[in-house]
Amino acid sequence: MKAVKAFIQKHQLLKKGSTVLVGVSGGPDSMALLHYLVSIGKDWELELVALTVDHQLRGDESAADADYVESRCQDWGIRCERASVDVKSYKKERGIGTQTAARELRYRFFQKQMELYKADYLALGHHGDDQAETMLMQFTRSADPSAVAGIPAKRPFACGHIIRPFLAIDREMIESYCRTESIIPRLDPSNEDTGYTRNYFRKLVIPLLKEKNPNIHVTMQNMSERMQENASFLREAAEERLLKFLELDKKNASASFPSSVFQACPIALQRQMYQLILNYLYKKQPDQLSYLHETEFFKLLEGNRSNALLDFPNGLQVKKSYDRISLSFNKKEGDQSFEFRLEVPGRVQLPNGAFIEAFLSDQAVQDTYSFSLQVTSAMLPFTIRNRRAGDRMNWQGLNGSRKLKDLFIDEKIPREKRDCWPVITDASGRILWLPGLRKAVMPAEGEGNMVCLKYID
Repeated sequence: MKAVKAFIQKHQLLKKGSTVLVGVSGGPDSMALLHYLVSIGKDWELELVALTVDHQLRGDESAADADYVESRCQDWGIRCERASVDVKSYKKERGIGTQTAARELRYRFFQKQMELYKADYLALGHHGDDQAETMLMQFTRSADPSAVAGIPAKRPFACGHIIRPFLAIDREMIESYCRTESIIPRLDPSNEDTGYTRNYFRKLVIPLLKEKNPNIHVTMQNMSERMQENASFLREAAEERLLKFLELDKKNASASFPSSVFQACPIALQRQMYQLILNYLYKKQPDQLSYLHETEFFKLLEGNRSNALLDFPNGLQVKKSYDRISLSFNKKEGDQSFEFRLEVPGRVQLPNGAFIEAFLSDQAVQDTYSFSLQVTSAMLPFTIRNRRAGDRMNWQGLNGSRKLKDLFIDEKIPREKRDCWPVITDASGRILWLPGLRKAVMPAEGEGNMVCLKYID
């Protein structure tokens, strides 16, 4: 197993005096891994604990696999922790596939044991052929290079790391090791069922590739390492650039950015930034999310339409409003209309958290977010509401009146802000003021006896 030793040293998978938990199913891969770690355990001063899970998918056979692991651990002087999980019920409850359900429950147990033992490593028996199978499966599903980088030799998990020392060797080498060391593993008949995608690649595709390249597992592992290194560099560069202009609200799972700044970046960074934004917003990217969504995203970005909307899986919406791209989840909160009565003096808080207050003053207040009119011109009380269909307004320099809809378009107000923009009217229903945008034409202002309105963000 010189290749394994070299692989451990190259990737720094172990350190002396570590606590190593080993996922063991009873099959050849995990049994060989456990035996190998036992063989080097004294030199590395390792504390080893085997973890085995009965998924209850094959009745007595599943239980017998776990019994076998416990028996071999006893023979080799290794502590063993065993769990039994109800995959069928969990699968039905979550609406997921058998393999996914089994994996989630298995890793939940692994995490609990890692934390219990304060372990440094969780060693798993994935090998070079598994790596080749995984990468080929990924190639058939994704056009994103970072998504086809295969299985990492080492990655953070719980309080330590997952390590995979056998990625340097293939299945044949493992079977040979088992024969040499008189290990008689348990065999799972479900591994022969080509109805499972991985088994299809294992039984039908990998053998064809090995006819052309017997060391395909080495080739694929080298490719995986390079792709992971390239992806890591690109991800770091993209994140450094993105965080300079991305407005991210993690609490509300929303983000926005100026499209012109985004498009000024190299296309490779744009694609990576797109993936980073999705990672920020989704707790876990849904399976339905594909390269087609990425294609539509870039079409929206590059298109000539001032306003556009894309629907992504799980209710994520991508909105374009002039030079602004916003991503947020559609919470379907229903009618967002509001209407408040504003007394003088008085103060009202708007749904967006801002305030509008009214007060009497001896002097007019003149700025973008204030509006003043003479007491004699005011028809009280004031009303603060959002816009309604057909709303019109007149202002200084305008001949007649104009629809608020057209005004918002001219001012390039984002679509999602138009329906919550405060509209202030008097008791007759006349629109007096759109804070930050327009003021109605009023009689000449004089000194004293003024009613002042102020928008406070």
